Amino acid sequence: MLKLETENGSALNGQQLLVQAIISGDTIAEISSDASIELVANQNASISNKSCGIMVNDIPVDRSSIRYLDEAIFDVGFSINKFETGTVAPDTTDMIRFSYTLPEGVDYVRDSSGKTPTINGKTITWEFDATTNEDAEYYFNVNFNIITKVS
Repeated sequence: MLKLETENGSALNGQQLLVQAIISGDTIAEISSDASIELVANQNASISNKSCGIMVNDIPVDRSSIRYLDEAIFDVGFSINKFETGTVAPDTTDMIRFSYTLPEGVDYVRDSSGKTPTINGKTITWEFDATTNEDAEYYFNVNFNIITKVS
């Protein structure tokens, strides 16, 4: 069994890993055998984005449709899972950016991320440390609500 480690966390998915076995001795000539295998190395990242109702007097109300001037609530999340093998951890000094683009007629109001986003037109972007909420199951895990207004 070979355990692979990288210095910068960026092994290339699909890269061929080449290994060589050699045997030699006092009474036998050196014999070698080469082998290769494809490396699986990815970040197993996932993202979720779902509508979860509207705000009425600052209280969430479950509703599957929205109307003009409603404040719609979207629950978003993203994570990078830890697996026994095949997962590349993000560099602990990296920042992870999450962008959310709204359609015309919908405006950003606020969110529950605890971060101040950058707003460029209809695109809202948050930055998080690469180890945000790291635990035994995740390298990175963030979930929060985005409140928007239909205008």
